[in-house]
Amino acid sequence: MNYQYKHRSLSKHLTHLFAHFPCIILVGARQVGKSTLLTHLFPQATHILLDPIQDVQNIRRDPDLFLNNCKMPVIFDEVQYAPELIPALKRSIDNDRCTQYHRIPQKLSSTKYTKRINCCTSRKNVSSH
Repeated sequence: MNYQYKHRSLSKHLTHLFAHFPCIILVGARQVGKSTLLTHLFPQATHILLDPIQDVQNIRRDPDLFLNNCKMPVIFDEVQYAPELIPALKRSIDNDRCTQYHRIPQKLSSTKYTKRINCCTSRKNVSSH
């Protein structure tokens, strides 16, 4: 299959956010290109596809340990399958205010998770070195 990436008007805004915030949440309808957009904009990021059954890299069992050992930046795809990751991300961001982290959880289709993430990812200033 011959695939050609289509530029999205959101690209510039996401790149700007990525430069200024430690965590970006991208929410949208199914099959609209969220993963494609993020992997195109951030090719250096590790891409982790979470699964509803398998605990990929023990993220659900010990999300704090996973984040401590995770190579940044990272795109978490289908993050609704590992809700334990969201508070761990918040703790990680809040505990390390001197390091600029870039973690990109995305593909959240449930309002329940969206409300939880909006609360959990808000934080105080993080300085970047």
